[in-house]
Amino acid sequence: CIRDRYQRRVRDIIIQVSGESQSQPKCLFFSLPMSSQHNSIFEHYSMDSKRKRQEEWDLPVQFEDISVAHFRIRDGIIKTPLMFSENLTKETGYNLYVKLDHGQHTGSFKERGALNALLQLSPLQRKAGVIAASAGNHALGLAYHGGRLGIPTTVVMPRVAPMTKISKCEALGANVILHGDTFDDAKKFAYQMSDEKHMTYVHGFDDPAVIAGAGTLGLEIMEQLPDLDAVIVPIGGAGLIAGVGTAVKKLKPNVEVIGVEPSLAASFTAALKAGQPVEIPLKQTLADGLCVAQVGSNAFSVAKRYTDRVLTVSERNIALAILRLVEREKTVVEGAGAAGLAAILSGQLSDLKGKKIVLLLCGGNIDTGVLGRVIERGMAADGRLIKFEAAVVDRPGGLAGLTKVLAEVGASVKDMYHERAFLNRDMQTVLVRCVVETRDSAHAASVLERLKNEGYLMDDDPAKNYIVGGEVTFVHKSVDANLPAITTSPPATSAPPSTPTTTVVSPSPATPPSPSFNGNVAKKIKK
Repeated sequence: CIRDRYQRRVRDIIIQVSGESQSQPKCLFFSLPMSSQHNSIFEHYSMDSKRKRQEEWDLPVQFEDISVAHFRIRDGIIKTPLMFSENLTKETGYNLYVKLDHGQHTGSFKERGALNALLQLSPLQRKAGVIAASAGNHALGLAYHGGRLGIPTTVVMPRVAPMTKISKCEALGANVILHGDTFDDAKKFAYQMSDEKHMTYVHGFDDPAVIAGAGTLGLEIMEQLPDLDAVIVPIGGAGLIAGVGTAVKKLKPNVEVIGVEPSLAASFTAALKAGQPVEIPLKQTLADGLCVAQVGSNAFSVAKRYTDRVLTVSERNIALAILRLVEREKTVVEGAGAAGLAAILSGQLSDLKGKKIVLLLCGGNIDTGVLGRVIERGMAADGRLIKFEAAVVDRPGGLAGLTKVLAEVGASVKDMYHERAFLNRDMQTVLVRCVVETRDSAHAASVLERLKNEGYLMDDDPAKNYIVGGEVTFVHKSVDANLPAITTSPPATSAPPSTPTTTVVSPSPATPPSPSFNGNVAKKIKK
């Protein structure tokens, strides 16, 4: 395949330089006599291409491996649809296409690599079985196709693995072993069992057969949308972007391959800076499928050659992307599957507006409880959930003024909590914590403006007047108009306080009021 493609390229160069038409028989590569001019061109191209071919041949995964894998697994996987997203296109301004590979049998692209690796086992290896350390989609894909092919499959998981993943693997016929408290403990034990029982260890993202199987996703994309301009690929261990990048770049080199990973687990970015895979400290992220401490060495050697740029996205953008896919595409995906859309929503790809971009929805295995929390976080990030605190008089009807205003502006109260004990105020005041749902960020702003106009923002406590990541704190400065006013001290004779302003800060923990603030107020009252 390489030889034929090379000869066709040389023939095209000779025809172009000689200025003769392809229709003339004498210009065919095998029958064209080599002049000195043609010989110099041939030698120049040979030297340049020899170096490039040598670099490609040194890679653990070749385009030919992906082509063979595409043919090998064609009957065992689903050719998932690639659809144009009209709703997301209108909302973001990008021409977005979504590859729905979370529609595989086990809800993830991981089936492709697992099946390709299983089909290459010898009869003795099939009899001995396979083993892998995984607590996610790779375990499910290996268990499903191992059971379908009659290959004994063992999956080692840490004890803290989700119960749903454990039960799913057992239901698919896999032998699940719980060992250790971390994934590294489980992996070491799996390697040990592999040596002792002569089972084949199938790595989830660094096995060349697994990388080649993942690359079949790129071949499907090129077949379904040949004129694409860019593809955004989530990065965990880098196996997916290595395979997809190889397939896409070989068929259309000018397509931009963009990687995206969570900022809390940017192992590929760290590897690019160091020039080799390095281990990084991890933090919990919504994209748990991308939470890998160190990318694979095979995957990295391939991916760094075919990846044009790598982006990191925040937890806020991941949560918002999951929410957008649920609402706009009626599609439920996990955090890893929504990473591509998170990169679009982050605003880091403004240069691609108007171009055809493919988003890989590569996984849809998200726990129901996690999905509920993610949706709430997404709504808060979208300005549709606001949280605030208000101090109202602790009398019957004291809360009526606040709830009346919220009802008039169309805000829905989702949660409300009274705090009486931990207050540094008079005994007639109660603190009310509220979570309110609004239509959008503009509606939330109008709700806050109405509350401010109604006098719910306290004039003498600007330190309590803030917005932090969707949180708003304000204090009612007076009681309802129908109730008698309560005063605890004579009015101050100093000049009236200035009108407070609402300060917007970055999503970080709110700064507590200065310790001397209450003392200053006491001095004013005493004066």
